[in-house]
Amino acid sequence: MNTRVLPSSSLSILVLITLLVIPLTGEAQNRFDALRYNMVYPGQDAATMGAPSYTSPQDLGAVMYNPASTALFENSFFSFDLGTRQVREEGVYLGNRTDATATQTAITQAGFNFKAPTERGSLVFGLGYNQLADYNRAQSLWGYNPNNTITDLFLVDYEIDGYYGATAFNAWALDEFEENGDFFLESSWRPPFSTEFVGVDQYIDITERGHLGEYYLYGATEFQPGLFVGASIGIPSGRYHYDRIYEEQRPRDIENDYDIESILLEDRIRASVSGFTGRIGFIFRPTASLGIGMSAEIPGNLSIEEDFDTYIETTFEDLTTEADEFEGTISYDIRRPVRIGGGVTLSPVEGLELTGGGEWVDYSRIEFAGLDQSFSERELQRTENEAIRQEFTDVFNLHGSLAFNIGDAAKPRFGVAYYPSPVRGVSEQDRFFYSAGIGVRIGRNTMLDIGVQAANWKERVYDYQDIMGADLSGFFEEDLVIPDYTQNDIWRIHGMVGLTVGM
Repeated sequence: MNTRVLPSSSLSILVLITLLVIPLTGEAQNRFDALRYNMVYPGQDAATMGAPSYTSPQDLGAVMYNPASTALFENSFFSFDLGTRQVREEGVYLGNRTDATATQTAITQAGFNFKAPTERGSLVFGLGYNQLADYNRAQSLWGYNPNNTITDLFLVDYEIDGYYGATAFNAWALDEFEENGDFFLESSWRPPFSTEFVGVDQYIDITERGHLGEYYLYGATEFQPGLFVGASIGIPSGRYHYDRIYEEQRPRDIENDYDIESILLEDRIRASVSGFTGRIGFIFRPTASLGIGMSAEIPGNLSIEEDFDTYIETTFEDLTTEADEFEGTISYDIRRPVRIGGGVTLSPVEGLELTGGGEWVDYSRIEFAGLDQSFSERELQRTENEAIRQEFTDVFNLHGSLAFNIGDAAKPRFGVAYYPSPVRGVSEQDRFFYSAGIGVRIGRNTMLDIGVQAANWKERVYDYQDIMGADLSGFFEEDLVIPDYTQNDIWRIHGMVGLTVGM
C-alpha cells in the first residue's frame, strides 16, 4: 500500500520547504523577487551601452552612473532612445532539449539636458527617464517524468495552509482517504489503493515580461576648476508580469489504472514597482586627458504591489472536471542595497577615450519590510531576510570601453562588462555583456546613435529541489521524491537606436 503521511514538523521547517520550491510554484515575496528588482544592466541608452563611464558622459544614461558627469555636456539637448531585446533560452529537461524565445520593444531613455549660461565653469540641470533592467524570459519544457509530480508539493503546501494546497484539494488534485478510521491526504496521482505511481507527462510554458526604470531630476556644476559635482533624485518605476501554464497528463504508452486524464495549473502574477532613490558624485580632471570619478547611490525603498491568481483543474477519465481558483493582492517593501561606483577615463591621444570602472553592490543588505499583517507573513519575512544575509553576497561589477572620434562625423564605441553572480557559490550565473555602437552626425546639432549588446549566462530556472543546499531527506516517512530541473543557457540581445538633438 503506497501511503505517505506527513509527520508533524515545525512551521519554520515547512515555510523553508515552501520557499525552496517557490521558483517552480510561482509564489512571490521571496528573496529571488527581491534580487530581480535590484539587478541593473549596463547601458541605458545606445551611446552609453557601448561606453559606460563614471567620468565621460555619452548621453543621459550617464546620470545612472555619476550625475556629476553631466556637467561635462557642452550644450543643451533633447535625447530619446528606443530599444528592442530578445531573450533565447536553451536547456534540457527530462532528457528533452528545450528552446524558447521572447521579444519586447520599449522606450529605454528620454530626457532633456539644460546647460545654463555661465561666464566660467559649467552649470547644468535636466530631467528624464532611463530603463535600468528588463525581465524578459521564456521557457517551454516537456517530458515524461517517472518519479515526480507537482501534486507532491501541493501536499506539502496544504500542511501549512497554503493557497496552492487548499486550491488543489478543492479541485481534487489532492484527495482524502481513510485507513483504519484515520483520514489522510494523498496526491490524486498516488491513490493508496491503486498500482504504484508510474509517472506523468509534463508540459510547462512560462513567460515573464516587464522592466524597471527610473524618472529623475539632476543638477551638476564645476565646483572649482577641474572639480565637478552633481546629484540626482529618482523615482524607480516598473512592472513585472509572470504567466505559467503547467499540465500533467496521464501517460498513454505505459500501463496504469489512473482515473485522471490531466491536472492543469495556471499561475499569473502582475506586479507594479515604485520607490525613491538618490545619487551624488564627483569628477576630478587634473588634465584634459585624465578624469577620475566616484558616485554613491543612496539606498532607498521599493514598494511592490502584486495581484496574483492560481487556477487548478482536474480532468477525469470520463472527461468530467473539478476546478478551483484563488486570487489575492499583497503589498510589501524592499530595502535596496548600497551601491558605490568609480572609474577612470584616459585620452592618450586626441579623440581617443579609454574608460574603466566598477561598482560595488552589497546584495546581502537587501531586506524585506512591510510583511507583518499575520504570523505567517512575519515568519516569511524573517526567514527570507535571514536567507538573504546568508546566501547573497557583495559583488564588484566591472566594465571597460573604448571610444574614438572619426573627425566630427562619427564616434564608434566598444565595451565589455562583467557582473558576477550575487548568489554565493553559483558562479555559473556570472553575466558577461559585450557591446558595440556608433554615433553618426546627421545634422549640425543632431546625432544618431546605434548600439547592440549581447549577454550570456547560465541559470537553473526550474527546480523543485533544495536549490540553496537544504537537506530535505527524512521529511517524509518514505524517501522524498524531488522533481528534476533544467539549467538553461540564456542569450540576451539588446539593440537600441537613439536620437540626440542639440539646442
